[in-house]
Amino acid sequence: MSLEDVQVILQEFSTVIRFLIAVLGIVATLLPFIQRLDDLLPSFIARFLSSIFQLVGLFDLLYYIRPKKYYEKLFRELNESELATTSYASNICITSSISPDDPSALVSGLVNTGNSCFLNSVLQALSSLPYLHEHLQALNNSSTATALPVTRSLLKILRRLTQPLYRHSSFRPTEIATALSSNRRITSREQQDAQEFFQLVSSALDTEGQQGAIRHFTFNNIQLNLPTKYTATLDECLSRFTAMEYLDDASCRLCSLQATLQTIKEEIQCSKKDKRKKLEMNKKRIEQAIQANRIEDEEIECIRASGGVSSKQVMIAKPPRILCLHVSRSAYMNTGMVYKNPCRLIFPEYLDVAPYTTGGHLNTIDPRLPISTGRSARVLYKLMSVVVHYGSHSFGHFVAYKRRIYTDQCGCNKCQKKENYRSQEDWYRISDTKVDRCDLENVLSSNPYMLIYEMVEEAHYDTSLETEDEQQQEERDVSSLYSAMDEASKAALSIANALLAQDEEISIMK
Repeated sequence: MSLEDVQVILQEFSTVIRFLIAVLGIVATLLPFIQRLDDLLPSFIARFLSSIFQLVGLFDLLYYIRPKKYYEKLFRELNESELATTSYASNICITSSISPDDPSALVSGLVNTGNSCFLNSVLQALSSLPYLHEHLQALNNSSTATALPVTRSLLKILRRLTQPLYRHSSFRPTEIATALSSNRRITSREQQDAQEFFQLVSSALDTEGQQGAIRHFTFNNIQLNLPTKYTATLDECLSRFTAMEYLDDASCRLCSLQATLQTIKEEIQCSKKDKRKKLEMNKKRIEQAIQANRIEDEEIECIRASGGVSSKQVMIAKPPRILCLHVSRSAYMNTGMVYKNPCRLIFPEYLDVAPYTTGGHLNTIDPRLPISTGRSARVLYKLMSVVVHYGSHSFGHFVAYKRRIYTDQCGCNKCQKKENYRSQEDWYRISDTKVDRCDLENVLSSNPYMLIYEMVEEAHYDTSLETEDEQQQEERDVSSLYSAMDEASKAALSIANALLAQDEEISIMK
């Protein structure tokens, strides 16, 4: 290598060094700006720059150059939010300059903090329930000496989600996550189930409600199983839920006690004096157990199973003010693998649950007959929100449809007016921070995972009966499409169902 070659190499190396020094100087100059990128630029520009960094392979650049205080502040915002533990903190003001009849009004979205769409969808669905607002407000006002972190944090979030807005806005539901932070399913970053979160919230509300002055708020959740076919109606699923179930290999404990008591009485009449004394003691013990409703007492001897057929029937005894229907879409293949049942569920805006509610008279004589018959009077419910799941059985995304509710007055500590929430015919489709207006037709065409209905007062029956009858007629028309088919069409449909299940099994095995 000659001297000239060495000089060329040194010149090129010097050029590279000068270029690197210039780049470092520019970075040092722009570093304060880059560190505060989220604070100085609009959110869409910050997201655009982050996507550019990811595209060129510098996705972690902002992570390493941001100051430590930035992440300490973010951690406090996400995990150490101040709980609404007082009546004043939860009763935030929801006054707005937007008219209740303004069709352009929007509501807040919720930020997805990492696979938290299950939490966001349930909170949005709960925010459209006037009865729940009234119940939480009553608990908040009556239990001034009790913290009630879940109740008051939930009330604060639901009030923010019902406040009408002119433009798109969103916030993090950190209060309720912090109040439920003892549950690992909420604090983890893994995807969870919306129905499980609903159960967790309702159980926490029930536990805290037992500490206050107002109790016994019925908040039922019924799980419905879908049939393995293309379409099904909600009435069909409810009929299957309340259908008679006959058990040949089980016996009723009370029936066994009564049969044993009758046998002892017969033995007392024909037994000797020594044996009669022991039988009298057993007879008295069984009678006391039946009167005290201690039929599961294992200390009672001489239990003899009664023969015959046993029956079981599940019905609604006391219709709740809020009715949540969980549509179970878990299905199993012959191999034991689980897949999502894609059955299309047809559901109405107004639901009459009278056929599935006990009429007050129970039949305990003949186990082959229904235990109870439905009520003659209507028990009407109005659809308020829907949770839909997109994706497979194990992964996916939850979206909420909710009816718009509003109040003309605010009952916060500053306004101190009586709130009266009312529902409208406007609907929203909400996917985390994305809030779009939609109509009822879009809602009814969705394939639900959870349906939340609210009881309609009898005074409002007349205004909704016509709509309900029309929807029930549409359901009957859909059902008639399958009932009116000839045998060849039914056979073709059966083959199609079998091929669909086979295709799903093959795709999962792949």
